[in-house]
Amino acid sequence: MYDIHYIDPNGSGGTDGNVVIAGNLSVQGNVTYIDSNVITTNEKSITLANNVSTGIAADGAGIDIGNTTIAYWRFNNATTSWQSNIGITPAENATLNLGGTSNFWNVIYGTTSTTTGNVVAGNVTTAGLITATGNVTGGNL
Repeated sequence: MYDIHYIDPNGSGGTDGNVVIAGNLSVQGNVTYIDSNVITTNEKSITLANNVSTGIAADGAGIDIGNTTIAYWRFNNATTSWQSNIGITPAENATLNLGGTSNFWNVIYGTTSTTTGNVVAGNVTTAGLITATGNVTGGNL
C-alpha cells in the first residue's frame, strides 16, 4: 500500500480554504482524481493524448461523461473523425452551421432530415422522401 499525505489549508480536515501554487505543477502517476463540482481554466486549448504522435495512438481520445459512459465524444482514427454515442441538438433558436458559403462539407449522410427553414445545397441524392415547408435550392435535386 502507499501513504496518503494531505495539504489542509484550514487544519481541520474540511474542504474550505485555498492552496495557491505559484509556478508550474507536475503530477506524476497513472490516474489523477479531481473531486470538484466545477473545473475552470483560462486556457483556450486542452490537449488530450499529449504523449502520442500518431492518429492510431490517439484513437479513442476524447471526453467521456459518467463512470458508466453515459455519453462520449471521441476521436476515431479509422474514419479520421469525431464520434459520439448521442446526437447534437442546438439550443432553441440557435444555428447548427455545417459549413458556410466558402467552406462546404463534401458529403453529409443521414437517414432523416426535417426542416422548417431554407435548405441550400449542391447535389442532393436520396433513396427516401424529401419534405420541406421552406425553400429548397440546389444544383441537382
